[in-house]
Amino acid sequence: GIEFDSALESRCYSELLKCFNKTDIIHKRWYNQHYCSDFYIPKLDLWVEVSSFNTKEYLEKIYNKRQLVKNFVFFCNESQVTGYFKEKKW
Repeated sequence: GIEFDSALESRCYSELLKCFNKTDIIHKRWYNQHYCSDFYIPKLDLWVEVSSFNTKEYLEKIYNKRQLVKNFVFFCNESQVTGYFKEKKW
């Protein structure tokens, strides 16, 4: 029932489901009136962005999003997702 913006976003969601329950993941939570996250993990207060874009403009947008919250992570591919959460001791 979730509509993803890209195949990468869909694959990252599948990887998140290996680490969290479906109810622990919010898809598309707004930072403010201008920016929306790809995923949010409430129990960690963690904002998750995923993208394979590597342009100056896009990376500036990611930088701006990062400044709005305390806990932020950015993934460029789905293999980073599971590795990140397995390394952390949540």
